[in-house]
This record gives sequence, C-alpha cells and structure tokens, in this order.
Amino acid sequence: MARDKWLAACGVNADLCQNGGFYGKSCACVCPSGTSGANCQTVTGDYYDDLTNPCTEKVTQEGLLTSPGYPSNYPNIQCVKWIAAPVCHVPRVTFSDFYLYEKNPYCGSTTETCCYFDGLEIRTDNLYNGEVYCGTDITAGQTFTGTGQEMILYFRAISNNLRRGWSAQLTFVPQPGCTRDPC
Repeated sequence: MARDKWLAACGVNADLCQNGGFYGKSCACVCPSGTSGANCQTVTGDYYDDLTNPCTEKVTQEGLLTSPGYPSNYPNIQCVKWIAAPVCHVPRVTFSDFYLYEKNPYCGSTTETCCYFDGLEIRTDNLYNGEVYCGTDITAGQTFTGTGQEMILYFRAISNNLRRGWSAQLTFVPQPGCTRDPC
C-alpha cells in the first residue's frame, strides 16, 4: 500500500523502474548497483560489483592463478577465486610457490587461529569452509583437488608484511564415473 501512495505522490500510475529500481523522493528511479538509465533498464554489471575487489573472479579456464602482486609483495586485500570446472571435471590446483606471513607460534591446534594475519583458505569439498594455510604450509608441487565441479580459494592479507604470496597452476581433471547427460 505504501508503494501506491508513493506513486500517487509522484503523479504516476505505474512503477516504470526496472531491475529492482524504485521511485525516490525526487520522483525519479533510484537504480541499484549494476543498472543505469532513466528506468534502470540497462544492466551494466552484477549487483555486488561495487563491493567486490578487482582480484575476485570466477575462473572457468585452466591457467595460472596468483595472489595479487605476485611475485612482488601482496597488498592488504581480500579476494576470492571461485573456480568452476566444466561438466564431468573437477578442479585441481598445483602450487609452485607459497610464502605468506608466518603462523602464530603460540597458537593451539587449529589452523585458522594460527594464520591470524594472512592466509589462503582452500575449499575443496565445501564452498563455505575449508583449510587455512599460511607461512610456508604449502610446498612446491603440492596439489589440492576439488571433490565436485567447484572449488574456492579465499585469500586474505592484513599484515602489511613483505611476502611474495602464492602461485599455482589450475587444471581440470576428468571426474571418475561421470557421464554427460545426453538430454
């Protein structure tokens, strides 16, 4: 009902704003992030583009993945590499270099609390939680393979320390027993 009152106050019969836009107090469409135009009719990007760091990306091609600035020092940053393998494949990440801020020498047994400044969380079988690595936890040649079609690398750095970060090669491995649906 409040929407109808707002439209009447603006002297219009219908809400012409598109893509989640709405009439504001100036009686013009207020467009959400990722849209533009008088009626928010032009989609210019994703809704959350303004909130994500440029190093955050969806990765659908094999190739080299690195921390921002690698091999130079990485900045204070948070970003995500959301890896999506083709149908009937799983992602595999093989590290060639890994050097982050060291673990807390006084921490307990949990990795996450040990990596309290910088860390790379690798989510191979759960897109919401994974193991966190820092210091020199990962050695050259060490691989991580997803259990499904998707995998997440979540990198966070807040230390302001001089470390080069990480570098890894992404490949897509055929998933055993998987067949494409002919439909």
